[in-house]
Amino acid sequence: MFIHAKPRFRFWSKSLVELLNRVKKTIQFESYAPSCPPGRVRLYSPMRMKKQAVDTLDDSVELFKAFADPVRLRLLSLLSDGEVCVCHLHTALELPQSTVSRHLAYLRKRRLVIGRKEGLWVYYRLAKPGNELHTALIDRLEIACGSATAKSDKSKLDRGGSCGG
Repeated sequence: MFIHAKPRFRFWSKSLVELLNRVKKTIQFESYAPSCPPGRVRLYSPMRMKKQAVDTLDDSVELFKAFADPVRLRLLSLLSDGEVCVCHLHTALELPQSTVSRHLAYLRKRRLVIGRKEGLWVYYRLAKPGNELHTALIDRLEIACGSATAKSDKSKLDRGGSCGG
């Protein structure tokens, strides 16, 4: 019982068909599991649903990586004063909008910033620190904000125009 698909679309590839077949095998295998009632399909096993133990060393490494990039550090320094619209960040940093959005997504995945959408505009702010290291790094952000680049970014942000948001 494999999925046989003819490539009707350009994006339909052999690897996608293989992935679908693997998923189908998994569903068939897990539907015969003894803990699953007959006729029911369990897509997620209880073992997969349990939270994995948090490795603080890995979390620390990811946090340091997030603070290590100059663009992300500049973004965090601009957000230290409060909530800012993405268009203002893009203008203040004088970087392409895609670059700013990519770095904000990276920071959001690491739970360093929180985004709020209002109509067409997205506003970002710093997230509450999740651990002691996060708190210490945010507190030391003021030292990074003292650089000439950070001061220039803040002055551009202060005189930035209106995006409609």
